[in-house]
Amino acid sequence: MSELEQQSSVEDVESKKFYFTEVTEIFSDTDLDRILRHCHEKGSFSDIYFSDGDDILLKSHGRVYSVLGGRCLRMDELSRFFERITDDPSGTTTVLQGIPFDGAYTHNSKEGDNRSRLNRYRVNAISVLNPKGMKGMQVTMRTINFVPPLLESMQLERGILNNYKPRQGMVIIAGETGSGKTTFLASVIRNRMEEKGGDCIINAYEAPIEYLHSEAAYKSAPSNRVYQTEVNPLGWIISFATGIRASLRRNPNGFLIGECRDLETIEASIRAASSGHFVYTTTHANSVSDTIMRMINEFPSSERQARYYELISNSRLLIAQYLAPSTDGRRVPVREYLSFTPEIRDQLKRVDLKDAERVIREIIDGQGEYDSPLAQSMTHSAEHHLAVGNISRDVFEHIISGV
Repeated sequence: MSELEQQSSVEDVESKKFYFTEVTEIFSDTDLDRILRHCHEKGSFSDIYFSDGDDILLKSHGRVYSVLGGRCLRMDELSRFFERITDDPSGTTTVLQGIPFDGAYTHNSKEGDNRSRLNRYRVNAISVLNPKGMKGMQVTMRTINFVPPLLESMQLERGILNNYKPRQGMVIIAGETGSGKTTFLASVIRNRMEEKGGDCIINAYEAPIEYLHSEAAYKSAPSNRVYQTEVNPLGWIISFATGIRASLRRNPNGFLIGECRDLETIEASIRAASSGHFVYTTTHANSVSDTIMRMINEFPSSERQARYYELISNSRLLIAQYLAPSTDGRRVPVREYLSFTPEIRDQLKRVDLKDAERVIREIIDGQGEYDSPLAQSMTHSAEHHLAVGNISRDVFEHIISGV
């Protein structure tokens, strides 16, 4: 066999890594757990996609795999799976009527030593056009690790390590979906909870709750607590902003806000920070300057300059993160960040809003090196990872093309 044929054979085996061979003529609701259990046994994965009229697809370290080997799910099968997830017989009808679903799902599986293991997923369902050109449904399940990772595993730069734990003010991490924002903040919260003598109370609002910050997990520092509440219109609490406002009467030291995704939440988060609390949150943006502008643009144009001033005054650290494909087939975090020192805040507060994005960019680019104590650009980070062999030239070019 030639070298090319050998490589092709290896790639063929790899592409079938997650194949579920126990395919039945008609899937029942319990087959969902069998499929999920099978996939966990074959390897780690981040997302699994179910669509009517299509194969089940799975994403592992950025690569997409087939699960059913070309066998397509029928709508009635997907509906059974979804009813098992939601415990709601009308769930599919609701989604097809235009109301997306956001929630979580947990099931048991067996590990190699036959011990039971809980697997948890973040679930989103939405109406889509199926391959037949008709209204259908697509369900995405993202794996959730119950246990927050150690901060030491995050490969953090000096500028982040020196500034991620303010007494008061906002720490915002930005990035695209799947860029590790939630995991990053989970490690930060774990670090604060394990700090002895911290006497720290955090109120967390998440949609859904992913990592579990239980009392039992932090016995080394019993004076610290995280009280987690799920933001869900069908129960718990109806919005992030509602939770923040309620918490201002609960006297916490700080907040974890799952996502600053609307005006009401952004406004409430700034208010919480300005009243003496630390606030950790996420948003969808690709750079530090883009983060600021996207948040400010949620407000009416007549308010934006004043809101910009408030946001800058209460910001302490902004991070933009991208998980780049690494040369070892996994992912490596490429980051941009800016520490909002008193001097930088004063400088930015004197800037007119129309010039803010340019000035922020100039401050970050002016630091000129990887791992600076104050700021680092995405380009500097990508250059470092290319130089040490973490990423390929193609990946590097892809990263800087979006800067």
